[in-house]
Amino acid sequence: MDVKHLFSVFRRSALMVLGVSLLGAGLTYLVASLRPAEYETATSVAALSSGTGNNVVSSTLVTAPPLPQSVVQNALRSPKVLDLTVAGVKRSALAATVKTQLVTELRAESASGRYNLVRLFANIDPQQQTGLYELRSHARSAQAAQVLADASASALLVWDQDRAAQNITRAQQTLRQQLRNVDARLAANPDSLEQRSLLTTRADTQEKLGQVSALLTAVGGTLSLVSQAQLPAVPVSPQPARDAALVFAALLFFSALGALVLDATRKRITTVAELAVLGRPLLGILPLLPRTSSGLLPEARSGRLYESVGFLRVNLASVAAGKTRIVVTSAQPGDGKSTVTAALAQSVAQSGQRVLVVDADLYRPTQLKVWQSAGGQFSAAVTRSGATLYTDVVRFVDLLVPDKTPSDPAHLTALVDDMARHYSLVLIDTPPILVAASTLELSVRLDGVVLVVAAGSETEVVRRAMDNAQVAGSRILGAVLNKAAVNSTEYGYYGAYGLNATDANLAVPGSRAESPKAVSKS
Repeated sequence: MDVKHLFSVFRRSALMVLGVSLLGAGLTYLVASLRPAEYETATSVAALSSGTGNNVVSSTLVTAPPLPQSVVQNALRSPKVLDLTVAGVKRSALAATVKTQLVTELRAESASGRYNLVRLFANIDPQQQTGLYELRSHARSAQAAQVLADASASALLVWDQDRAAQNITRAQQTLRQQLRNVDARLAANPDSLEQRSLLTTRADTQEKLGQVSALLTAVGGTLSLVSQAQLPAVPVSPQPARDAALVFAALLFFSALGALVLDATRKRITTVAELAVLGRPLLGILPLLPRTSSGLLPEARSGRLYESVGFLRVNLASVAAGKTRIVVTSAQPGDGKSTVTAALAQSVAQSGQRVLVVDADLYRPTQLKVWQSAGGQFSAAVTRSGATLYTDVVRFVDLLVPDKTPSDPAHLTALVDDMARHYSLVLIDTPPILVAASTLELSVRLDGVVLVVAAGSETEVVRRAMDNAQVAGSRILGAVLNKAAVNSTEYGYYGAYGLNATDANLAVPGSRAESPKAVSKS
């Protein structure tokens, strides 16, 4: 994972990500603030075991078996419990309009199958089917929430009581029907010989009916009310601040994720072939240095960048064809144009030619720091036409630093022209093309442009920079692929930056080919 690239993506998209997140959070806060208040309260019902532990009591009580949680949940949604709940709401002391609204909402929920007004939460032992049920009610007033919770609990208890009495009630109905049949036969045959038998049957049936009726008074369900609903003091919703914070966090995450996905879908330049598609000569490839390296200029002087920068110097001399005033720039910040400028200047100086480096990137001047880090000398300084000239920063390399305020391109061009006759090569380090218009103005007045492209740069961004330069009338001499991934075990003529013999002939399209010996000598 390229952590540095990830941070650069986040930095570029920070305004968009924060803007979307803040906008979403603001709209959420506004919408939540306009929503009506909603109150919540709860009542508790215990699910008990059918056994009492006392033989006498157990023999006189009629209890139903415990119910699984799913059965209780379905019972709460049943038409019978709904009707009992509605009846309880209607008997309450709520205002008539509130009752009507609450009953309408209960009926609408039952029809749609989406239940939010009363919800059941259970903490039940799955083996014994005992534990605690909690019925939570929601309503637009505290009184309505309390009434709804108590009415729902009462309805559920009545349903459980009726469930326990179902068998006894059916037996009672059967005995009553038998008694009616016996009475009908007695009335139809008052002088029948079987009258005595019918009277005996009637007496037995009446006795059984009395016993069954007595059992109804001993019927008990498995559910028992533990606590009634309390009147809620504050609404549970809306909570605009909480909702806005949650939406902000969610949008922040998904916007950042979207920025990463969008960045991953963009075409990037990572190889020679991808850069060659843009139709500009490839002047050189500089590998990405490891963190343990001694620095770019020391590595270019006698380390692993020595050959790579040498190829760049030779190829530039080939395409420049005697032109000495070269602008070194990039499409965007961070591509390494300033360090490439310094490394190229050092390589030219090592070949015995005198070089002037002009730090024209007045927004982010870097050359002083680059040469200081490499042990450059800054004792000799001369002020010339609003600029400071440091002579012999290293052998055969001078550094010109204009004033800190952006100068007129015409003035800077005149200054460069005046000094160019004393140097074999003048390298002007300018701001990125897509950042400062002054770069285009300056490049049109000078001999050519070298475009530094960092590996991983977006193809469209580099193409846009080249198009801008072409429209302005600048001459792009070629491109340098910087920070390229290179196998460190490869050495040899093209091994320094991973080119094979075929790629070498494509390094500078349209220019004269350099033989291996010629380049090595240079």
